[in-house]
Amino acid sequence: MHKQDEVLFGTLSYITILGWVIALLAIRDRRTEFVSFHLRQALGINLTAMLFVWIPVLGWILGVVLFVFWIIGLLNAIQYRAEPIPIFGNFFQRIFEGIR
Repeated sequence: MHKQDEVLFGTLSYITILGWVIALLAIRDRRTEFVSFHLRQALGINLTAMLFVWIPVLGWILGVVLFVFWIIGLLNAIQYRAEPIPIFGNFFQRIFEGIR
């Protein structure tokens, strides 16, 4: 897979859950470690945000923090970097290690 394709699908994985599913399915047979890395990061951010959004006040504050993490992950994908997001990134890599 070309670097451009990796950046495209890595970036797409951050654009809503639908983008994540498209990235997952579109390249299931030729997925690289870079794309898998960003699929795991994006899934973790999205699921965590869905859980925290229901907690009044604290959840909204955490939502802002997760939004910042989402931007960091998105920029990492665009810049072709596989760096975990702060605080949760390594945890997401471990719990979603089945996504390869």
